[in-house]
Amino acid sequence: MSESQQHTSGPESNGAPGSARYAMSGRGRLILAVTCATVWWLALVTMATVTSNPVTLNREQIDRATFVVGGTVQDLGRGIVSVKREWKQNKPLEQINVDNLAPAGAEAGEEYLMPLVQTDGESYHVVEVRVPGTLPVIYPLVPEASEQLQIILK
Repeated sequence: MSESQQHTSGPESNGAPGSARYAMSGRGRLILAVTCATVWWLALVTMATVTSNPVTLNREQIDRATFVVGGTVQDLGRGIVSVKREWKQNKPLEQINVDNLAPAGAEAGEEYLMPLVQTDGESYHVVEVRVPGTLPVIYPLVPEASEQLQIILK
C-alpha cells in the first residue's frame, strides 16, 4: 500500500490530518442523543408548568354580574363565602350565601373570584356562562384574575 493510500483510508479518510480524534464512537453518539433529549424534555416540562392554565375571565359574565366578589369558601355544603372584597359596587360584604358553588367546582378553604347576582335579600347566585350545557364558572383568586377584572371594569 502506498503512502498516499494510507492517508485516504481509515478514520482520517476525510482528508484532514488528525481528524480521528474528533470521530465519535457509537456509545458517544448515544450519550449525546440521550443528553439532548433529556434537556429538550426538561425544557418542555418547564414551559408547560409555567405557562399552563392561565386564568381568563369571561367579560360577558362579569358585565352581567351585579356583584363581583373575591372570597374564601367556608362551607361548601351551605354555600357560605367569607368576602374579602366586592369590586363592582364596592359594597361592604362580610359573609354571604352562594347557592350554586358546588356545580361551579368550588372547594372549601379555597379563594375564588365570583361573578354574582343577588337572588333574594340573603342569597347570591354565580352568573351562568351563556354556553348551553356548561356549569357556572368561578375563577381562582390570583393576581392575574384581579388585574384582568380591573381592566374589564374600567
